[in-house]
Amino acid sequence: MTLPVFINTAPDIAIASPDNGHQRCIGLPIHFSGSAVDPEDGEISLSGTLQWRSDRDGQIGTGNGFSTAHLSQGTHTIAPTATDSMDGAASASIQLVVHPPLLSDTGQTVSTTSRPGEDSDYTSHPPSFSNNGDGTVTDNLTGLLWQQSDDGVTRPYTVAAYEYAGTVSIGAYSNWRLPTKKELLRIANFGRENPAMDTTVFPATKNACYWTQTGCTGQAEHVWAVDFTTGSVSAAPDYTSCYVRLVHGEKNTEPADLVDNGDGTVTDRTTGLMWQGGEGSCCSGWLGALSHCEDSTLAGYTDWRLPNIKELESIVDALEYDPAIDTAFFDGTLSR
Repeated sequence: MTLPVFINTAPDIAIASPDNGHQRCIGLPIHFSGSAVDPEDGEISLSGTLQWRSDRDGQIGTGNGFSTAHLSQGTHTIAPTATDSMDGAASASIQLVVHPPLLSDTGQTVSTTSRPGEDSDYTSHPPSFSNNGDGTVTDNLTGLLWQQSDDGVTRPYTVAAYEYAGTVSIGAYSNWRLPTKKELLRIANFGRENPAMDTTVFPATKNACYWTQTGCTGQAEHVWAVDFTTGSVSAAPDYTSCYVRLVHGEKNTEPADLVDNGDGTVTDRTTGLMWQGGEGSCCSGWLGALSHCEDSTLAGYTDWRLPNIKELESIVDALEYDPAIDTAFFDGTLSR
């Protein structure tokens, strides 16, 4: 007499989100969802039986849906595993990248010269914002949460920084602050003017100055402000009245995190950009500078270019003055 042999078949797993290759700024929540169906058991009860793991961080969640904002920076292989009633197990996997805060492109897309190397010739990280529907906007490249619309009131710096920022509540948050100069410039759109801002993201932005929290070293009682008429930056007396756009989140690194590569170049580990070290080069006008950078073979690299305004601002050191840069890495930089 031959007895039938039962062969258990492992479950089928489908990952619904995120997509394979998904990229997300560190600190922003990522939603995971999936399902598992077993040929013998049918749809598996997912609570506790679908185990989600990262090859970098270990177990990150359970069940058919959850969110986490605590993945470490780097490339992750995410693998949910399901187990059926006969202890048959199966898994699936995707990859995702958790990246550091990124510099967005400036927004300039119109060419002004036939000579190669201008801002519009290069794109890397287009601005990416999410409207949260509660008066806040998330910058998906930096992870910062922004006040969507200013309140239409101008204030002296001390009132803006200590009275207004410390008391306002927007959405579900109350611990708002003034942005740094670097942070506020990163949301400017230099492809626009009057204002230099994407007003579909930040409506009612004024053609006027907005306060930062960054003091002007070398000028007592002056604070940096951004004029969104064109996106220009100037040091304003702290009794001047400017508008305020508040931000929520960990302050971006200031100054830059620099390392000397020993070959005439300097890398900023905050942005990942490599710079010419020392005093830089003297060129004949903007067109000459474009050509000089495009033709450079410094340290054996051939992909040099002239930086855009946001990139150049990223190595400005607000704690230094005359010049406002770390001269241990950029010795000989001229102030004017």
